Amino acid sequence: MAFYTVKKIVKNSMPILMLTALISIFSGQIMHANEDILTSNLPVLLILIPPLIKVGGDCGSILGARLSSALHLGLIDSKFERGEVIENSLIASFLIAITTCILIGTTVWLVSLSLNTDINIGLFKLVGISTISGFIQVFIIFGMTIVIALLSHRFGMDPDNTVIPIITTVGDLVGISCIFLVVHLVGLI
Repeated sequence: MAFYTVKKIVKNSMPILMLTALISIFSGQIMHANEDILTSNLPVLLILIPPLIKVGGDCGSILGARLSSALHLGLIDSKFERGEVIENSLIASFLIAITTCILIGTTVWLVSLSLNTDINIGLFKLVGISTISGFIQVFIIFGMTIVIALLSHRFGMDPDNTVIPIITTVGDLVGISCIFLVVHLVGLI
């Protein structure tokens, strides 16, 4: 019998997709609760949020795909042990994520400037917000990615069906929360 049957894929995927739909509702509610901040105080966040929340989900998905492939190939097992495959994948994913956060902060500031958006924030502060919130986001998301990939494999689920949908959705929730946390911590709200 084939490992990838329609029945098994649907059975494993549907509960995950229902869970991610519910999590997405919470992400939207966080944005709605902070609508005044986004529209009147810091409209530049409206430009920053979409690309920045993608960093955690996208880099977490890249990490998850690498771990899933390593699990399928037998390069790692589902025990929570340090190893070269996990460490190298984490380091590479982290470097990609932080570099991307710096570039996003810079790009958003330049785009806002060119569109005459009311920025109300300097370049270095915006890059700092982008980088710090991105760092917190990927720290949380990468930890979750490893746990979800290894547990999925351990319990006989295909990590390809679990990691990416969960991590991209949780990345949105964590990303939005981290942005507002950092903006609050630097005293902008």
